[in-house]
Amino acid sequence: MARIGFALVVVLGCVVLANAATLTCKKGAVAQTDKSCGTTTMAEPGAANGLASDTECTTENHQCLTAKYAGDWLAAYGCYHNDDVAVAKIFWAGLCQLDTKCNDHNDDGVPANGYTTCTTNECNECNSAGSLQSSAALVSIATFFVVLMSR
Repeated sequence: MARIGFALVVVLGCVVLANAATLTCKKGAVAQTDKSCGTTTMAEPGAANGLASDTECTTENHQCLTAKYAGDWLAAYGCYHNDDVAVAKIFWAGLCQLDTKCNDHNDDGVPANGYTTCTTNECNECNSAGSLQSSAALVSIATFFVVLMSR
């Protein structure tokens, strides 16, 4: 009986640890002029963490956030506490409204293609130079095959 009790304690301990796993989110491409992307495990400042930015993101309490603006612009805003995601969306929409070009293509600053919120590592989209290079490579390969086939 003691072994069963010990086994239950070990299993419950593993479940608790699994629920509190560190969450890694993409962050970057926050401006049309700089679409570089990186990652973060630290939460963005918000009311739920006392406006501190030294809180580690967890899969249990946080979400990754991306705004999918018109023109294939995927701005990854990092990690927010679950209770701060709605306010973060309002904040970023407000900044888009202040930018004439952004607001012209995204009604009231709200991303034309919506948002992504998710809770698995690096699950949120982000524009990056790598994606542009992949497109250029694909065009080069396609051009090569078109030239090859036309002979």
